[in-house]
Amino acid sequence: MIAQGARLIQGVDDVIEDVIHQMPKELPLEIQAPEPQIKKGAEVTNSQRVLVEENLSPVLVGVDELARQCQICAEELLCIILELELAGKVTRCAGNKVALAIN
Repeated sequence: MIAQGARLIQGVDDVIEDVIHQMPKELPLEIQAPEPQIKKGAEVTNSQRVLVEENLSPVLVGVDELARQCQICAEELLCIILELELAGKVTRCAGNKVALAIN
């Protein structure tokens, strides 16, 4: 096979050398990563905050079910839940469920 142009590989250095020689000198411009798109956060109103707090209780409820009850999108609900969680008013549990924190 060596007579047909195959190269004798004796170690890792031989493999690296072969790979380096096969790589193009410059990468095409199309390969560059696109600029990340920054999305504005959810717009949450005070009436939505009050509605979510009214629908929460010490009994666990799924976030999806709470979104249906409050008739608000999941993105807005998750922002409100995060605010309540940081304020110590809500507890998150396994299974994407939340409940009012008992103090």
